[in-house]
This record gives sequence, C-alpha cells and structure tokens, in this order.
Amino acid sequence: MNDCIIFMHLSDIHFSKDSNGVLDLDVELRSKLENDAKKMKQRLGSIQGILITGDIAYSGQKEEYVVTST
Repeated sequence: MNDCIIFMHLSDIHFSKDSNGVLDLDVELRSKLENDAKKMKQRLGSIQGILITGDIAYSGQKEEYVVTST
C-alpha cells in the first residue's frame, strides 16, 4: 500500500470581505475553483489538507480577514 500524504495547493485566491454577498463579482470564478477542487479530489482520492499561499485577500487590510457568520 502506498502511504502518500496528498495536499491540494491554491495560491493567490484574493477573497474579499464581500465574498458571497450581493455584490460578489467573483462568484462564478469561485464556483469553478470549487468544481476543479472536487474533480482533483476524485482523481487523487483522499486529500489530507489544502494549502493556501500567496495573496489571500485583495489589499491585506485587517477588515478583509474578519469572518462573520450569517
């Protein structure tokens, strides 16, 4: 049995505070990213984690990292 640890790597996703909001301009792009991730999971099997690097937010302002539940 092959004991590999598999991670999925995403970079420069540039999420904004308004993600999933009424003015969300990237909803289609984020949907495609989610579909691609699902396809890769099916192809690779079990994935132990997702690594996100690069620019996570648009401008790096503190407010962009605040998570609110709806």
